[in-house]
Amino acid sequence: MQQEPISNSTSSPTPSEPITSNREGSSEQITNPPPQTQYIQTQIQPTTMAPQQVVYIPLKFTPQTNYRTISYIVLVVGIFVGIMMNVFSGIMGSSIIESMASLVCCGFFTGVVFLDAAYYKSKADWEQTYGIANSGTKTNMVLEIIIGIILTLFFFFEIFFLFL
Repeated sequence: MQQEPISNSTSSPTPSEPITSNREGSSEQITNPPPQTQYIQTQIQPTTMAPQQVVYIPLKFTPQTNYRTISYIVLVVGIFVGIMMNVFSGIMGSSIIESMASLVCCGFFTGVVFLDAAYYKSKADWEQTYGIANSGTKTNMVLEIIIGIILTLFFFFEIFFLFL
């Protein structure tokens, strides 16, 4: 039986060297597999990106039926008719025509307020469709309706007292 020389070096065996074990009469060879090498590859890409184009589209409320324009026309016609009736009542000296001129002017102005409220209603719906805050528009619409109700009551009282 041959004995292998024993070395006193503290160097570790290389992964490809076989390790021998001497147990009572057995001679086995144990081989260490080489360690698996992991290669981590990182790909560095340039961070220069092309700027994205942002197109700003201004939203403008343009209704199909513009109640505000109609209300301006009604206001001008009401003022014109009221002034003409007052001039005519001055020429004729009739207080009934003067009262009717006041009634016509008040009636036209009441119509203007409700047309403006209809404009604010359509604008509030449009703003809600596009996700725009519409609290100011709704506030104006409610105020216009309240003023319209007051003017309507005043109009009916004026009609009532005209015929007394």
